[in-house]
Amino acid sequence: MMTGTIDAYTQFQLKPWDVAAGICILEEAGGRVSTADGLAYSVFDRSLLAANDALYPAVLEKLEPRMSALLAAGAQLGPANVPPGYGVKAGAQLE
Repeated sequence: MMTGTIDAYTQFQLKPWDVAAGICILEEAGGRVSTADGLAYSVFDRSLLAANDALYPAVLEKLEPRMSALLAAGAQLGPANVPPGYGVKAGAQLE
């Protein structure tokens, strides 16, 4: 049965317009959003982890080995789709 609820969500390669409104709603509802490796999130980042505060640490812990492997293999998870001339801070720069 579909209830229309999700407790946690992770995704790669989203565009800013895919997530901007959802992030506002999530944060206003008390949820948390970061990159999939736990850094501060910018709409230009290539990975996203969104969850309620209760689940966030557990989901991040489950993702950590996979994220470490991706990064070690050279995956590019930093900013993407940044308009030319647009200065953006992402990840650790936001903290």
